[in-house]
Amino acid sequence: MRLRLAGVALALLASLSPTASQAGPTEQVEALRRFLSDPEKPEIVFAPSFLAEIPPEKARAVATGLSEQFGKPIAVRALKEQTGSVFSFEIDYERAIVSMMMTVSGDGPRPVIGWLVTGSHVKDDSFARLADEIEALPGQAAMLLTRIDAASEPLMAWQANEPLAIGSTFKLWVLAEATRQVRSGRRRWEDVIRLGPPSLPSGITQEWPHAAPMTLHSLATLMISISDNTATDTLVTALGRNKVLRQADGGNKGFPVLLTREAFALKMPPQSALLVRYRAAATQDRVKLLDEAGAVLVRDAVDPAHLIVPREIQTAEWFASPLDLVRTLRRLREMESKEAFGILSINPGLPPAEANRFAYVGYKGGSEAGVISQSFLVQTKAGHWYALSAIWNNTAALVDKDRFGVLVRRALTLLAAQ
Repeated sequence: MRLRLAGVALALLASLSPTASQAGPTEQVEALRRFLSDPEKPEIVFAPSFLAEIPPEKARAVATGLSEQFGKPIAVRALKEQTGSVFSFEIDYERAIVSMMMTVSGDGPRPVIGWLVTGSHVKDDSFARLADEIEALPGQAAMLLTRIDAASEPLMAWQANEPLAIGSTFKLWVLAEATRQVRSGRRRWEDVIRLGPPSLPSGITQEWPHAAPMTLHSLATLMISISDNTATDTLVTALGRNKVLRQADGGNKGFPVLLTREAFALKMPPQSALLVRYRAAATQDRVKLLDEAGAVLVRDAVDPAHLIVPREIQTAEWFASPLDLVRTLRRLREMESKEAFGILSINPGLPPAEANRFAYVGYKGGSEAGVISQSFLVQTKAGHWYALSAIWNNTAALVDKDRFGVLVRRALTLLAAQ
């Protein structure tokens, strides 16, 4: 198990109702540090109630993953009591500072009943160092972090004009078009739209009754917060495929905006003939072929095994460069819609400790085999607005989502420290 934890919270146990501990917190935290250094015997540190929920092998894997990424755990620092039984602290590793929380109980000699890794930051990090690591990713990767409320040089830019597959991050275009139509008076957030034909997960509405009445706001909320595909297809159809495409700011490489169920259909081997025609067609003819793709998609006939390896990520996809997505985020900010801001911030893509470094965090990501992308709209505590967009594609192998998440969150950590 490889663990990447920079800025990513890993909850190992839900809170219990502990009693006061008889041992001192310094000794308890030091015992945990020793376990992190030599994780052979988690039962020496953790209570039976903890190990009943989190098997010893998983606790060992977490400790080993931290050491593989950050080096040896050297010392405990910044120990602070949050309540009588919950303590926050930092472990000084060779290459990073890792923040943690621990819940203890006085029952028995093994007092740790809860453990939470809340974040980390790499020592002596820099945007130049980050760019080197992005460049080293197998396949193609790109990133742009720049201020969007004033003219300035990007803080971080690597292949920022490179169009790549972005998966569900295209749903930012849909939100931007919905916001535009509301702002123009053509629609209202409370408008009722009937739920369209089901797609495949992610999401929940694929199992809902056909043509269930939804509001524009609820569809957009599900689309962004849990990346609901059926809600997305319903919105793209209602708003207009070509109108959504205008929000791509020149992205999508001449391809139309796929419905998610069309993308699934094109990726299935039974549709290989249709895919060949789709590749060869002129841009204006591809929409006609998509009508065929939507008609042949039968959810029960889709074999998920075909989707566990990179599949047609250069054709049956949505495409944008980081610069394209930053432009979309800039437009969303400039429209100043409290509804759109609220929708984007439901799932901030960061654990609370990381998100709290900013006055506002909005987020949308996307991933599938061979593809991952993440885009953030953030306002600093000083009131400045920034956009971050990062993409990684690999046609030959799965991408390491944890590794990618580390790189993105390191960029945000560096921004917060500005």
